[in-house]
Amino acid sequence: MPSSAMGSQIMIFHNGSIEKIRGVVPPGTLVDSDMAVESFSDQVGCADPYSVVGWQENVIWAAPRGVYLSDGATMRSLTQQGGIAELWRTLFKQRRPGVPVVAAVFLDLLFIGVCIGWDNTYPYDLRCFTLVCDLNARDWYRFANMGMLSAIPSSVNEEEVWWGVDGYNYAASYANRLSRFSDMMFSEISLASREANLDNLLPALTYLPPVDQVDGNGVAVLPQIETGFIKLGPEGRKRFRHILVSHTTETASPTAGALNKLRISYRLRPYPFQSYTTLTDIPGIDDYRRYRVRLDKSGYGIGVKVEQTVATSVSRLHDIAVDQWALDRGHL
Repeated sequence: MPSSAMGSQIMIFHNGSIEKIRGVVPPGTLVDSDMAVESFSDQVGCADPYSVVGWQENVIWAAPRGVYLSDGATMRSLTQQGGIAELWRTLFKQRRPGVPVVAAVFLDLLFIGVCIGWDNTYPYDLRCFTLVCDLNARDWYRFANMGMLSAIPSSVNEEEVWWGVDGYNYAASYANRLSRFSDMMFSEISLASREANLDNLLPALTYLPPVDQVDGNGVAVLPQIETGFIKLGPEGRKRFRHILVSHTTETASPTAGALNKLRISYRLRPYPFQSYTTLTDIPGIDDYRRYRVRLDKSGYGIGVKVEQTVATSVSRLHDIAVDQWALDRGHL
């Protein structure tokens, strides 16, 4: 039954409900107590105390139906606002028995880890789930290859969170370790500027060589993004001529466009579990470049997926666009 304090309120979590204790004068004193217990929710609760975290004047917690945020007066579903409610409910049912849901807040970002059971037949992006929510924008994304068993906020110097690495089905050398959130959020140049004093800042940046991004367990960092199914106009069929992608993606040793580094895929149906059709791979570039890829398909809408295929030192996706026009709206 975890609890969390907010001003003059204490929220008490049960498996399927939440109560509040309001007031500032406790019972047993020489004056009358103003504390009272009230019901806050009879439908939502929390059974994972490690998922309860604070952010500004709010409390955040995980439940089977979603991740919620409350200021003590109202309750909002972050997963519903971010459009991942169905994903969360499916993921919560598959979590590994005996392993809690863990959450932490770092730089106004909510990290919440759900560990599932997997074996070596699972691709790396399905072995563990750490979802990240931008609490200001309510946008969600995911860190693959990150299984979080614990989260320990640091109270010394700058903001930091240490997280316990999930060693499930990994070699012993990768188990029982701690890692820092900052190592994932800042590039080497950012770390150099953070650790060098102002007088030595430029030399520190000048002699810092670029490196291709690979996690500590040897798995390449391969970002990907899916746009979801978008109609791109009023109801009716459209003709999709091209997909246009603007990006800057290059390895530590530039290959002058000789090596493909991004894969572009699409789908024309809104069914959530439909796989994408690979369209083509495009080369990397150490400059701002817009690529146009021929599609020539028609449909009511389109979803686009862009994924990186090799580890790089620079990964910047600037824009995704579709060259399209409406067909006769009476044509089905």
